[in-house]
Amino acid sequence: MRWADVARDPSNGMPVMEARLSSDFAGRWYQPQNDFLGDPFSSHVHPMFWKFHGWIDDRIDDWFRAHERYHPGEVLRREVNGVPWFAPGRWVEIDDPWLGASTHGCGPLGNAPGKCPWRWIRRS
Repeated sequence: MRWADVARDPSNGMPVMEARLSSDFAGRWYQPQNDFLGDPFSSHVHPMFWKFHGWIDDRIDDWFRAHERYHPGEVLRREVNGVPWFAPGRWVEIDDPWLGASTHGCGPLGNAPGKCPWRWIRRS
């Protein structure tokens, strides 16, 4: 990832080749120093993470406005568990804005089979 530093072991600062294994939940990974953007387990600690997500949210809103202009009414907004999202339909394949940690390699079993976190919205 372009903005991510080298993955490091938070207990000693040494570079780690593959970052944290998705099955490794040792205490050292819970330290605030573990803010590696390349690992979904720790990326939310890094301040840049929230800037990325704000930018992504803005692009999703741009996408919605473009659809409203050229395909009015084809994409419907709805709230899912308190999060603004869209109703499933022609242009929206995923009915939940948060697919969970298992789709990002953070769950105890790694990625869930058949779940791709990047298939949120169908491109027109």
